[in-house]
Amino acid sequence: MNTSIYRTRTEWVPKVYEKIKRNDDYWVIGLDSGYGGMKGFSPNKYFCFPSYARLLEKDKSMMTMYDRQDVIYEDLDTGEIYLLGRNAQNSISRNDINDTDNELFNRKRFKNKKFYVLCMAAIGLAAMPNQKHSDFHGIGKEIVIQAGLPPAYLEMDREPYIHMFSRAANYRLKVGKNPWLEFHIAIDPKNVYVMAQPSGTMASINIGNNGQYIPEARNYLTGNVLILDIGFHTMDVFGMKGHVRSINESFDRFGMRSILQMVSDEIKKEKNTEIRVSCMQKYLEKGTIPFTSEMGMDEDEFRFSDEEWPFDTILERCSLKVCNAALKHLSTITDQFADYEYLVVTGGTGAAWYAWIQEKFKGSKLKIIPGNQNDNLDMQYANVRGYYLFRTMMVQQIKKQK
Repeated sequence: MNTSIYRTRTEWVPKVYEKIKRNDDYWVIGLDSGYGGMKGFSPNKYFCFPSYARLLEKDKSMMTMYDRQDVIYEDLDTGEIYLLGRNAQNSISRNDINDTDNELFNRKRFKNKKFYVLCMAAIGLAAMPNQKHSDFHGIGKEIVIQAGLPPAYLEMDREPYIHMFSRAANYRLKVGKNPWLEFHIAIDPKNVYVMAQPSGTMASINIGNNGQYIPEARNYLTGNVLILDIGFHTMDVFGMKGHVRSINESFDRFGMRSILQMVSDEIKKEKNTEIRVSCMQKYLEKGTIPFTSEMGMDEDEFRFSDEEWPFDTILERCSLKVCNAALKHLSTITDQFADYEYLVVTGGTGAAWYAWIQEKFKGSKLKIIPGNQNDNLDMQYANVRGYYLFRTMMVQQIKKQK
């Protein structure tokens, strides 16, 4: 199998919905601050980079060459410099203990400086000009954020999440080989909106690229819809029957993290080497893990031998095992999908599982819908596209009323 589809993407792509009227006062940003990746959608682009931050030395003499996939954040108040995303992940060694799983995957991460840096970097990236529209950007405009949280955490975590954005941020950001850009951001808490994450996909399947509801939206908004959002850390389940919410749950044992932990456990058995989940991401690129062994027993007569050890078969087996467990659990908590007409699959792990899910429901009347059906973007963008389009629609309606 192609293991690279499991690695969090790194990309920032120019995209303008030409049929949506431009707003000169506000810059709407859809932000999906996932455990696996920071996804964003704004009037001039969409983007994704892995949710990993590494504090660098303050010695800038080492920062003279830049890679096209670099995301570098400099705090202008403290002088701290952080490497973010893919290249930060690639710098992790197998015996690295700088980050604990509790720090990386803790639900209460809103006071964590690294998480704050990742979010501010995403906002800066969303406001930057893109390569095709240099005069169309969000710098200097009032920022409006639509974000999301796992459904089960929404009520308790909404306020601390919003409060995090209200902290003033003064920083420089370098993305790829583009020049450094300076940001001084203070976001009004009244301009930060948070919904249940799967609601982003609900908006995405209902709203077209013109910013208006598609003809089929009535079927979804009034019908019985079950949304299955499988991401890196959680599987979120959100159901509507008519206009009544029927289920709203989050589970942390069915996402990509669980798959990679199973793979890590298998590797430990096979190769007697422990590789943490945070370090696994970089090996997904090629589907092999390098091992060096010492050959020869004599104290002087020995040599080193390198091996690229493939783990694609293990990954596929573990992924299918978690997928099957997730679908069985979903069947149990929904009374075997009783009365549901549509099952909407979304999220990065959902994209990897989509063909398997289709196969499982071949004999069912349940209609399987991909979360990205209204656009050709990867399924991992379904939530954040919905955040952006929904909040853009709301801002335009308020403007009309004035």
